[in-house]
Amino acid sequence: TKAMGLSICQRWALTGSLATDLGNTALFGALFNGARLVIAAPDDMQDGDHFARFMSATNIDALKIVPSHLEALLECEAPQLPKTLILGGEAASPALLSSIARISPKCQLYNHYGPTEATVGVMVHPVSLSQDIAGPLPLTQLLPNCRFRVLDDNLHATPTGGVGELYLGGAQLARGYLNSDASAFVEDPFIPGERLYRTGDLACVLPEGGVRLIGRADDQIKLRGFRIEPAEIESVLQAQPRVKQSLVRLMGRGGDTQELVAFLIADAEVTSVEAVLLPEPMRPSRFIPVEHFPRLGNGKVDTPALEALAQKTAESKPLVKPRDAVEASLCQAIAELLGRDEIGIDDDFFELGGHSLLVIKLVARIRKQFGIEIAPGVVFDHPNAAELGAALRESCAEASTSGLAEIDTD
Repeated sequence: TKAMGLSICQRWALTGSLATDLGNTALFGALFNGARLVIAAPDDMQDGDHFARFMSATNIDALKIVPSHLEALLECEAPQLPKTLILGGEAASPALLSSIARISPKCQLYNHYGPTEATVGVMVHPVSLSQDIAGPLPLTQLLPNCRFRVLDDNLHATPTGGVGELYLGGAQLARGYLNSDASAFVEDPFIPGERLYRTGDLACVLPEGGVRLIGRADDQIKLRGFRIEPAEIESVLQAQPRVKQSLVRLMGRGGDTQELVAFLIADAEVTSVEAVLLPEPMRPSRFIPVEHFPRLGNGKVDTPALEALAQKTAESKPLVKPRDAVEASLCQAIAELLGRDEIGIDDDFFELGGHSLLVIKLVARIRKQFGIEIAPGVVFDHPNAAELGAALRESCAEASTSGLAEIDTD
């Protein structure tokens, strides 16, 4: 609270479940300081204009949010930001930092870090919107009663400028996992009787005493603020009939264009796992059948070969060109959001890597391009440009508006 000056915050937005780390920051940040906690409705967090109206109408002055979610919500006519903004769960992109600096240059921004096993908050960095905007944000301040160490494979301290694995300790450290392997918790080699949690995050030790996170040391994936274990998804897939083996990999160009791709060795082609209760962030966007997994000379899976196969598979489907200006505009918007050069009118937005945050951005572009308000659910129900164009025409006809007619005459 003191490190981020939260005592001045009077109106916190609660934008997610209390079961998540982000929810805890808002809940206790507000209640500890006697501030008001304003609960956002689901619609407020699924559309940029709705979010802006919520922020303005409730006079929110403090918000904790995942960077990629905020980036999607800022795609609207009049984006709103609070006086105090805390980002956490994943790295913030330079594009988002530039947007924040443009929208609210006086916003007090913090980069916040701490996994569930260390009770959410361990390290923080007050962001300078004039100096920190270009590169990955560092973590320069250790919160009270916490400690961190950057260690090598032998649990020796990593020197300044070196890269090692980040370990966390302190009074807030969890006891371990219930009925599960506790190997991620180790004895602190420098303080007898104390423990450390192995985060799996790789960090570079900075001269000023903090760290900069640079990636993962294990197979865990961080996608849109969620920590995902590919092995868990693979286990679920392999429990399905006909599936013999599976591999799940994160692929794409980074940021919002990344997608989970599942490669399956199966008796018959498997194209979905709709019957499997996987949370949305853990659900692969594509399922690619293979006869075997390509491997390197040392026996490890050849990931570049899998990426090439995924690219080839995505390009193998014949491209159906837009039939009118509406479909052309939709294809262009979807392609740009997915980081692709071109898509066809029957290409499925979600099979190409689309997800809920990109839906928010697509809805914002439709509003700006056509002047039509649609709910995010319309995109989920009509996931390609042909179906979505037809849905927009129907919506336009019901509302007796002329937005699409104007587009067609361009």
